[in-house]
Amino acid sequence: MTQKKATRQGGIAQHNSASHYTRKFNRNLLPDPVEFYPRELDKLKLTSDNWVIACCPFHDDNHASLSVSLQSGGFKCFACGEPGGSVLDFTMQLTGASFVEAVTELVAWDHEQ
Repeated sequence: MTQKKATRQGGIAQHNSASHYTRKFNRNLLPDPVEFYPRELDKLKLTSDNWVIACCPFHDDNHASLSVSLQSGGFKCFACGEPGGSVLDFTMQLTGASFVEAVTELVAWDHEQ
């Protein structure tokens, strides 16, 4: 049985009583935006230091309307308005995954015994 509880840092810790481990979200384990976004978006175009634009995957987009910070991972589409602050937000919004599913997909859990 898995139990969930919020941590003081606002993350989620999960305790699995069957195997006696706790896993805790670790933002530092998220993929580097510089490596993540080129895999997820086509035809990135550098606009300034650490900022790129691309066609937005959240709507039918023929023009590069999505701005992405390669430093923070934050993004905003200036056509549909879709915002987010990290590669985690991007994954959740693009795939419809829950927080736990997205953190698992991005391999951003710390495991504690």
